[in-house]
Amino acid sequence: MLFRSFDTSRRHFLQAGVLGWGGLAIPATAAEKPISSSSSAVPLPETIPGILPRDATGRRFVLYSDCCSGVPGGPFEATLAQVNAVVSRLRPRPEFIAFPGDAVAGYTSDPAELRRQWRYWTETEMLWLRELGIPLYQSTSNHHTYDLDSESVYREVHQHLPQNGTGEERGLAYAVRNGNLVYLSTHQPDRTRPYRREMGLNVEWLDAMLTEHADARFKLVAGHYPVWPINGYALAPQWCLRADERDRFWQVLVKHRVDAYVASHVIAFDVQVHEGIPQFVSAGAGTVYGAGGGMPGDTEGLHATEVVLDDGGLRYRVFDTRGQVREQAQWPPPQPGPQDWHRPEPSELSGSLAPQG
Repeated sequence: MLFRSFDTSRRHFLQAGVLGWGGLAIPATAAEKPISSSSSAVPLPETIPGILPRDATGRRFVLYSDCCSGVPGGPFEATLAQVNAVVSRLRPRPEFIAFPGDAVAGYTSDPAELRRQWRYWTETEMLWLRELGIPLYQSTSNHHTYDLDSESVYREVHQHLPQNGTGEERGLAYAVRNGNLVYLSTHQPDRTRPYRREMGLNVEWLDAMLTEHADARFKLVAGHYPVWPINGYALAPQWCLRADERDRFWQVLVKHRVDAYVASHVIAFDVQVHEGIPQFVSAGAGTVYGAGGGMPGDTEGLHATEVVLDDGGLRYRVFDTRGQVREQAQWPPPQPGPQDWHRPEPSELSGSLAPQG
């Protein structure tokens, strides 16, 4: 009889789940200069080798979100710059950025001020992405869409994204086809406010878009709020989806075998798997504390998540602002090979497992 020894803790899974990752990318030429970091405590390497798909159909992207910036000299401008400095050093560069919400500070009643925040964020803080031609897929969120005026501003700013949301969600929710991958961003505004308090998530649109793109090899669904609570933040709809809509939403993802749901909102990194579908929360793009000083950055940390999809599944690495990998794993977990099993000696067995006779 063969036995495999393993630790079932999440930390062990994250450390052990990297078996079979394949080769690292070759650093780019020195002519590709990364953007500078506002932090000089620990110098960053010129380039950070990325992980590569294991087959020709695979895709690479970076997930990071939640910086609440857009204000020159604001509290999170410098911290966003630190995360950007790491993302800009990945080689090869990501094919796109998944940014599920809370890019700007928002929560202003002045639409002109909100436009100024978006302008500074897109034309100054994130200009480097546009200059490199790397698409950024943005999402609505509580700091983006908190009243009717803010929804109108969001539509104005994001006219370059597909206008295939339905009804009132046109210009707010969208599906973008990127080769063999489809990315769907759902509309998730601040539903603690009266203007959208009774709003439910549009799972019919989500199901219809996934059906329309059933031939896509890879499927990603984005939304600002975690579907499943993380770190004890279970109050809904303030921190996650309501319990009565959670299963209905998730069953659409299960039905279409979505590769992952990506979210932010809770200032943390977290990954959970429900019915075979991973939920990623990566909210470390600059905000260092949550409402009332909760979710402190000194325990959660600024970060960005590199994700690779291929025929072998999904792999990810979480980078801190020093460019160091803090967590990494793959889904589905690697299957054990012969070298992972241990044949016990008779002296190691006892009771009914001991040799008889």
